[in-house]
Amino acid sequence: MTSQACFHNLNYRQKFDKEKWTRAESKPFKMAKTLVKDSILIGQSRKQIIEMLGSSTDTLQYEKNDNLQYFTDQDTWELIIRFKG
Repeated sequence: MTSQACFHNLNYRQKFDKEKWTRAESKPFKMAKTLVKDSILIGQSRKQIIEMLGSSTDTLQYEKNDNLQYFTDQDTWELIIRFKG
């Protein structure tokens, strides 16, 4: 099970393009926001998300749950996907 956080005050629309996403070392910020705001990742398994987004920049341990982290092209923003046990 996955969860999400929303950014209501940000203009975010950018259609997800797997090829562009996987080529980029720093992931496109607007694509990351679109994935979150459109709830595209909700309900997907860890395996499904990795198949869609590729390997995580980092795997974090937070409150005994494994999380996936993708750094974006905005220096202070990252996409963190948390999985409930």
